[in-house]
Amino acid sequence: MKFFFTAIILIIFYFASAQNNTSGFKSSNSSILFTDFKPNYTTEKSKFCNFYIDKIEYTKEEMIFYFHIVNSNKHDMNFPISKKEKEVWFLKSGNKIFNIYNIKNFRLNDKPFSSAIPKDSVLHCQVNKGGKLTCEIYFPRLPEEIKLVNLINGYDGVKDSIFSYFNIQIKYPDDNNSDKKEKDFSNEMELNKPLTLNKIFFETGKSNLLDSSFAELNTLFNILKSKPKMIIQISGYTDNTGNAQDNIVLSEARANAVKKYLTDKGIDNNRIIAKGYGSSNPKASNDTAEGRAQNRRVEIMVLKNE
Repeated sequence: MKFFFTAIILIIFYFASAQNNTSGFKSSNSSILFTDFKPNYTTEKSKFCNFYIDKIEYTKEEMIFYFHIVNSNKHDMNFPISKKEKEVWFLKSGNKIFNIYNIKNFRLNDKPFSSAIPKDSVLHCQVNKGGKLTCEIYFPRLPEEIKLVNLINGYDGVKDSIFSYFNIQIKYPDDNNSDKKEKDFSNEMELNKPLTLNKIFFETGKSNLLDSSFAELNTLFNILKSKPKMIIQISGYTDNTGNAQDNIVLSEARANAVKKYLTDKGIDNNRIIAKGYGSSNPKASNDTAEGRAQNRRVEIMVLKNE
C-alpha cells in the first residue's frame, strides 16, 4: 500500500506593498554579478525530507535562491505548491519585510516539470522515494546595510515550519574573500564571561566548518596569537531537537572543529579547551524555530589572560 505525505510549500507571486516598498517589483533579467555557492543558513530538521538552498545568485536588482527538496521518506510524497497570500515565503530582517516576486523553473529529478505556478491554482508535484524537486525563488536585492535575514514561511503566523530558513548571510562582492578579517572583538573577551561567535557555520547536522566561518576564526586566531598567555574554552551548543546524547556528541565535535582550525594555524593545543553541552543553557526558547536557531551556537570564554 502506498502512502503519501503532504507537505505544503508555501510559495506565491506576491505583489502587495510591504515596509520596504518593494511592491510590483519587476525582474530586470540583468546579468549575474556573482554567486554564493555555499550560502550559510540554518533550518529545521525533517525525517521526511531534506531541504537545501544550493546557491544564491546576485544581479544588480535581484537575488535568486536555488532551492531543492530530496524525498528521504520511505514512500512517494505529494507536494502541492500553492499561491495562498497569507502563507507566502518572505524575507525578514528585524522589522523589515521583503516580498517574493517570482518563482519558476520547476524540475523533477532534473527534468523540466513546470515553468511557473498556474495562476490561482495549485501545482501538484509527485516526488518519488529518493526523488528531487528544484525551483528558483526570486527576491529584490536588499539594501547594503542588510547582512542577515530569515526566510520565513507564512504571514499568517506559520513561522515554525520546516520550510523556514534562518540566519541567511546576504553577500556582496567584497564578501567573497574568505581571508577578509572580521571586526576585532578582543575587547569583548572578558575573563570567565561567555561570548557567542555569531559567524561560525557548519554543515547541517555535521561538524564540518563552512568557508564563511574562516573570517571570524582568523580574527580569533590573531587575538590568541597577540596574547600568548591567554587560555580559552570553546563551548558548542545545539537546540533540543533529537536525541539528547547525540546533541552532546555533535556540539563537542563542533567545538573541537573550531579548536582544530586554530591549532592547525599554530595555536598551542594546551591553550584551548573544547567542550560540548548539547541543548543545555539555551539562549532563547526552543518552542520556536527562530529560538532554536539562536541556541545552535559556539561560545568562547577566557579562562586565563596573563
